[in-house]
Amino acid sequence: MRLLGNQIAGQIKKGLVRKPKLQGVFVVVQIGQDPISDLYVKKKVEFANDIGVSMEVKKTSGGQIEQDLRNLSREERVKGIIVQLPLPKGLDREKVLGIIPQEKDIDGFNFILNCPFRSYPPTVLAIFKIITAYNLPIKEGVLIIGGGFLVGTPLRKFLVEKGIKNEILAKDDPDYEKKIKTAEVVVVATGGGRYFDQSDFKQGAFVIDASTVADEGKTRGDVNPEGKLINLSPVPGGVGPVTVAMLFKNLYDL
Repeated sequence: MRLLGNQIAGQIKKGLVRKPKLQGVFVVVQIGQDPISDLYVKKKVEFANDIGVSMEVKKTSGGQIEQDLRNLSREERVKGIIVQLPLPKGLDREKVLGIIPQEKDIDGFNFILNCPFRSYPPTVLAIFKIITAYNLPIKEGVLIIGGGFLVGTPLRKFLVEKGIKNEILAKDDPDYEKKIKTAEVVVVATGGGRYFDQSDFKQGAFVIDASTVADEGKTRGDVNPEGKLINLSPVPGGVGPVTVAMLFKNLYDL
């Protein structure tokens, strides 16, 4: 079975279209060029156009980004702000993201930074939405491969809040391979750190691939999509479209 996100995202989109038109603008702040970042921004622009949301992409520099974020935070017309990651080396990511006030933080960075927050990270919401939409068997818990800043760590925190047993699998865990091979529900959030074959997992396992990698002009995840040994949420077409939809749901909710 394929755990696809396009239909889920479409349902969220239909719900947002029925809401009153948003009075204000959503701003994406971006530094430099990155193939994956550019793709994400493009998908956001397309979604915004589909639901009638005014969106601006503000290009800035490492020396200017903090002041730009402070200025945008004060503008009444700006209803939501995100910083498109990754940031260039040398910038303090936590300091930069911490400038965004919680009432405009539709990317849920304040939740990640353990600050007062109003929105959960869209990727975390997207993964949970796929889990619930497909009624995945999470009674025995969720295994998270990769404890990164944007996905693994906030997902663990979110699932704990929901009372769902989970574990972030460390690279040096002596039972690393065994835990992957025996887990019923797995979230792969390695971000290009390792490429998994379907035979690495338990046959019939439910695997959500939350990694996105640029490879020869195309995007892929970290799990081989070829085969039918597992139930896979693939890249593209899995977590990505639901993440974009959840971002705009956060915007409306705020």
